Amino acid sequence: MSEPQKLVRPEGLSNAVGQVIAQNVAAGHNPNRFRQATANGMSNELTQVISALIANPTTGALMATLIPSHPGLLTIEDYVIRWGLEWGFEPGVISLAAERVQWFDQIHGGARYASDDD
Repeated sequence: MSEPQKLVRPEGLSNAVGQVIAQNVAAGHNPNRFRQATANGMSNELTQVISALIANPTTGALMATLIPSHPGLLTIEDYVIRWGLEWGFEPGVISLAAERVQWFDQIHGGARYASDDD
Protein backbone atom coordinates (compact mmCIF):
# COMPACT_ATOMS: atom_id res chain seq x y z
CA MET A 1 0.00 0.00 0.00
CA SER A 2 1.34 3.41 -0.95
CA GLU A 3 1.24 6.56 1.12
CA PRO A 4 -1.82 8.77 0.61
CA GLN A 5 -1.41 11.59 -1.88
CA LYS A 6 -1.39 15.13 -0.52
CA LEU A 7 -4.68 16.96 -0.94
CA VAL A 8 -4.26 20.72 -0.93
CA ARG A 9 -7.08 22.98 0.26
CA PRO A 10 -8.71 24.48 -2.84
CA GLU A 11 -9.68 28.15 -3.05
CA GLY A 12 -13.33 27.15 -3.11
CA LEU A 13 -15.80 24.59 -4.36
CA SER A 14 -15.50 25.64 -8.00
CA ASN A 15 -11.73 25.26 -7.76
CA ALA A 16 -12.17 21.81 -6.17
CA VAL A 17 -14.35 20.72 -9.09
CA GLY A 18 -11.67 21.93 -11.50
CA GLN A 19 -9.01 20.01 -9.62
CA VAL A 20 -11.11 16.81 -9.70
CA ILE A 21 -11.62 17.18 -13.45
CA ALA A 22 -7.94 17.89 -14.13
CA GLN A 23 -6.73 15.00 -11.95
CA ASN A 24 -9.22 12.56 -13.48
CA VAL A 25 -8.12 13.48 -17.02
CA ALA A 26 -4.45 13.13 -16.01
CA ALA A 27 -5.26 9.70 -14.54
CA GLY A 28 -6.81 8.59 -17.83
CA HIS A 29 -10.50 9.03 -16.98
CA ASN A 30 -12.53 11.69 -18.77
CA PRO A 31 -15.28 12.74 -16.31
CA ASN A 32 -17.79 13.97 -18.91
CA ARG A 33 -20.89 13.47 -16.74
CA PHE A 34 -19.28 15.30 -13.82
CA ARG A 35 -18.22 18.14 -16.13
CA GLN A 36 -21.70 18.46 -17.58
CA ALA A 37 -23.51 18.22 -14.25
CA THR A 38 -21.32 20.87 -12.63
CA ALA A 39 -20.91 23.03 -15.76
CA ASN A 40 -17.14 22.60 -15.27
CA GLY A 41 -17.50 23.95 -11.74
CA MET A 42 -19.37 27.06 -12.85
CA SER A 43 -22.96 25.99 -12.09
CA ASN A 44 -24.96 28.59 -10.18
CA GLU A 45 -26.30 25.73 -8.06
CA LEU A 46 -22.97 23.95 -7.54
CA THR A 47 -23.56 22.88 -3.93
CA GLN A 48 -26.98 21.47 -4.81
CA VAL A 49 -25.70 19.72 -7.94
CA ILE A 50 -22.84 18.08 -6.05
CA SER A 51 -25.16 17.16 -3.17
CA ALA A 52 -27.42 15.37 -5.66
CA LEU A 53 -24.43 13.56 -7.20
CA ILE A 54 -23.27 12.41 -3.77
CA ALA A 55 -26.77 11.26 -2.83
CA ASN A 56 -27.16 9.30 -6.08
CA PRO A 57 -26.03 5.67 -5.55
CA THR A 58 -25.37 5.29 -9.29
CA THR A 59 -22.57 7.87 -9.25
CA GLY A 60 -20.89 6.15 -6.31
CA ALA A 61 -21.12 2.78 -8.03
CA LEU A 62 -19.60 4.23 -11.20
CA MET A 63 -16.67 5.72 -9.31
CA ALA A 64 -16.15 2.45 -7.44
CA THR A 65 -15.76 0.61 -10.75
CA LEU A 66 -13.12 3.12 -11.90
CA ILE A 67 -10.87 3.01 -8.83
CA PRO A 68 -9.22 -0.37 -9.54
CA SER A 69 -8.04 0.80 -12.98
CA HIS A 70 -7.34 4.38 -11.81
CA PRO A 71 -6.06 3.85 -8.23
CA GLY A 72 -5.38 7.48 -7.34
CA LEU A 73 -8.62 8.80 -8.75
CA LEU A 74 -9.67 12.00 -6.99
CA THR A 75 -13.36 12.48 -6.23
CA ILE A 76 -15.36 15.49 -5.14
CA GLU A 77 -16.17 13.53 -1.99
CA ASP A 78 -12.49 13.75 -1.03
CA TYR A 79 -12.95 17.52 -0.79
CA VAL A 80 -16.48 17.59 0.62
CA ILE A 81 -15.54 15.54 3.70
CA ARG A 82 -12.83 18.05 4.57
CA TRP A 83 -14.26 21.44 3.59
CA GLY A 84 -17.93 20.78 2.85
CA LEU A 85 -19.26 22.66 5.87
CA GLU A 86 -17.40 25.79 4.74
CA TRP A 87 -19.00 25.44 1.31
CA GLY A 88 -22.55 25.09 2.61
CA PHE A 89 -23.08 21.33 2.38
CA GLU A 90 -25.60 19.77 4.74
CA PRO A 91 -24.14 17.45 7.41
CA GLY A 92 -26.06 14.50 5.91
CA VAL A 93 -24.38 15.02 2.54
CA ILE A 94 -20.98 15.22 4.21
CA SER A 95 -21.74 11.94 6.01
CA LEU A 96 -22.66 10.28 2.70
CA ALA A 97 -19.44 11.63 1.19
CA ALA A 98 -17.47 10.19 4.12
CA GLU A 99 -19.07 6.77 3.59
CA ARG A 100 -18.10 6.90 -0.07
CA VAL A 101 -14.53 7.94 0.66
CA GLN A 102 -14.23 5.04 3.09
CA TRP A 103 -15.62 2.69 0.42
CA PHE A 104 -13.30 4.07 -2.29
CA ASP A 105 -10.30 3.81 0.04
CA GLN A 106 -11.24 0.22 0.89
CA ILE A 107 -11.36 -0.66 -2.82
CA HIS A 108 -8.00 1.08 -3.23
CA GLY A 109 -6.48 -0.82 -0.30
CA GLY A 110 -5.81 2.20 1.90
CA ALA A 111 -6.27 5.94 2.11
CA ARG A 112 -5.95 7.61 -1.28
CA TYR A 113 -5.69 11.20 0.01
CA ALA A 114 -4.68 13.09 3.13
CA SER A 115 -4.64 16.79 3.90
CA ASP A 116 -3.14 19.01 6.54
CA ASP A 117 -6.66 19.24 7.97
CA ASP A 118 -6.85 15.46 8.59
